[in-house]
Amino acid sequence: LFRWYSSLAVHVLFEMHNVDSFWKPYLATLPTDVVTIITMNASDITRILQGTITQGQVLLLKKDVDAHLESTFRILIQEFSDLFHPEVHTFQDWLWANSIVTSRSLRVPNTVLGANGGEFSHILVPLVD
Repeated sequence: LFRWYSSLAVHVLFEMHNVDSFWKPYLATLPTDVVTIITMNASDITRILQGTITQGQVLLLKKDVDAHLESTFRILIQEFSDLFHPEVHTFQDWLWANSIVTSRSLRVPNTVLGANGGEFSHILVPLVD
Protein backbone atom coordinates (compact mmCIF):
# COMPACT_ATOMS: atom_id res chain seq x y z
CA LEU A 1 0.00 0.00 0.00
CA PHE A 2 2.74 2.50 0.90
CA ARG A 3 5.20 3.69 -1.69
CA TRP A 4 8.88 4.43 -1.10
CA TYR A 5 8.16 7.98 0.06
CA SER A 6 5.10 7.29 2.22
CA SER A 7 6.64 6.03 5.44
CA LEU A 8 9.09 8.94 5.67
CA ALA A 9 6.25 11.35 4.83
CA VAL A 10 4.22 9.89 7.73
CA HIS A 11 7.06 10.77 10.09
CA VAL A 12 7.37 14.28 8.64
CA LEU A 13 3.61 14.81 8.99
CA PHE A 14 3.69 13.68 12.62
CA GLU A 15 6.80 15.66 13.57
CA MET A 16 5.64 18.91 11.95
CA HIS A 17 2.87 19.23 14.56
CA ASN A 18 4.82 17.82 17.49
CA VAL A 19 5.85 20.86 19.57
CA ASP A 20 8.51 18.81 21.38
CA SER A 21 9.95 17.35 18.19
CA PHE A 22 13.72 17.15 17.90
CA TRP A 23 13.14 17.75 14.17
CA LYS A 24 11.05 20.94 14.59
CA PRO A 25 13.96 23.37 13.88
CA TYR A 26 14.91 21.46 10.72
CA LEU A 27 11.32 21.23 9.48
CA ALA A 28 10.94 24.99 10.05
CA THR A 29 13.78 25.64 7.58
CA LEU A 30 12.08 23.75 4.75
CA PRO A 31 10.17 25.67 2.10
CA THR A 32 6.43 26.01 2.63
CA ASP A 33 5.70 25.92 -1.11
CA VAL A 34 7.17 23.02 -3.02
CA VAL A 35 6.29 22.57 -6.68
CA THR A 36 6.11 18.89 -7.58
CA ILE A 37 3.63 16.73 -9.45
CA ILE A 38 1.99 16.29 -6.04
CA THR A 39 1.18 19.99 -5.67
CA MET A 40 0.44 20.80 -9.31
CA ASN A 41 -3.05 20.51 -10.73
CA ALA A 42 -3.89 18.80 -14.03
CA SER A 43 -4.52 22.07 -15.87
CA ASP A 44 -1.06 23.41 -14.92
CA ILE A 45 0.55 20.17 -16.09
CA THR A 46 -1.39 20.34 -19.36
CA ARG A 47 -0.41 23.98 -19.89
CA ILE A 48 3.27 23.29 -19.25
CA LEU A 49 3.52 20.04 -21.21
CA GLN A 50 0.99 20.69 -23.96
CA GLY A 51 2.17 19.25 -27.25
CA THR A 52 4.92 17.12 -25.71
CA ILE A 53 5.08 13.35 -25.79
CA THR A 54 5.23 13.24 -21.97
CA GLN A 55 1.96 15.10 -21.30
CA GLY A 56 -0.25 11.99 -21.29
CA GLN A 57 2.15 9.96 -19.17
CA VAL A 58 2.56 12.72 -16.59
CA LEU A 59 -1.22 13.19 -16.34
CA LEU A 60 -1.65 9.44 -15.78
CA LEU A 61 1.06 9.53 -13.13
CA LYS A 62 -0.62 12.53 -11.48
CA LYS A 63 -3.94 10.67 -11.32
CA ASP A 64 -2.24 7.63 -9.79
CA VAL A 65 -0.28 9.70 -7.24
CA ASP A 66 -3.41 11.67 -6.24
CA ALA A 67 -5.40 8.47 -5.66
CA HIS A 68 -2.54 7.02 -3.60
CA LEU A 69 -2.18 10.15 -1.45
CA GLU A 70 -5.91 10.39 -0.82
CA SER A 71 -6.21 6.73 0.20
CA THR A 72 -3.15 6.74 2.46
CA PHE A 73 -4.26 9.96 4.17
CA ARG A 74 -7.70 8.46 4.78
CA ILE A 75 -6.06 5.39 6.35
CA LEU A 76 -3.87 7.55 8.61
CA ILE A 77 -6.81 9.59 9.86
CA GLN A 78 -9.15 6.62 10.32
CA GLU A 79 -6.86 3.89 11.59
CA PHE A 80 -4.33 5.97 13.50
CA SER A 81 -6.64 8.62 14.92
CA ASP A 82 -4.72 8.57 18.21
CA LEU A 83 -1.74 10.05 16.33
CA PHE A 84 -3.28 11.90 13.39
CA HIS A 85 -6.20 14.26 13.88
CA PRO A 86 -7.89 15.80 10.82
CA GLU A 87 -8.25 19.17 12.57
CA VAL A 88 -4.46 19.24 13.12
CA HIS A 89 -3.01 17.05 10.37
CA THR A 90 -4.63 18.34 7.19
CA PHE A 91 -4.58 16.90 3.71
CA GLN A 92 -2.55 19.95 2.63
CA ASP A 93 0.03 19.07 5.31
CA TRP A 94 0.11 15.52 3.92
CA LEU A 95 0.72 16.86 0.40
CA TRP A 96 3.50 19.09 1.74
CA ALA A 97 5.16 16.22 3.64
CA ASN A 98 5.11 14.01 0.55
CA SER A 99 6.44 16.84 -1.63
CA ILE A 100 9.29 17.45 0.80
CA VAL A 101 10.22 13.78 0.86
CA THR A 102 10.03 13.24 -2.90
CA SER A 103 11.99 16.40 -3.69
CA ARG A 104 14.59 16.48 -0.90
CA SER A 105 15.30 12.97 0.38
CA LEU A 106 18.48 11.07 -0.33
CA ARG A 107 18.55 7.41 -1.37
CA VAL A 108 21.15 5.70 0.77
CA PRO A 109 22.25 2.04 0.84
CA ASN A 110 21.03 0.36 4.02
CA THR A 111 24.55 -0.91 4.67
CA VAL A 112 25.63 2.71 5.22
CA LEU A 113 22.84 3.10 7.79
CA GLY A 114 23.69 -0.17 9.51
CA ALA A 115 20.25 -1.56 8.71
CA ASN A 116 19.36 -5.06 7.59
CA GLY A 117 16.76 -5.87 4.96
CA GLY A 118 16.06 -4.06 1.77
CA GLU A 119 18.69 -2.40 -0.33
CA PHE A 120 18.02 1.30 0.15
CA SER A 121 16.35 3.80 2.47
CA HIS A 122 15.32 7.37 1.81
CA ILE A 123 16.43 9.88 4.42
CA LEU A 124 16.23 13.61 5.02
CA VAL A 125 19.50 15.16 6.13
CA PRO A 126 19.59 18.70 7.50
CA LEU A 127 22.06 20.97 5.69
CA VAL A 128 22.63 18.41 2.93
CA ASP A 129 19.48 19.02 0.95
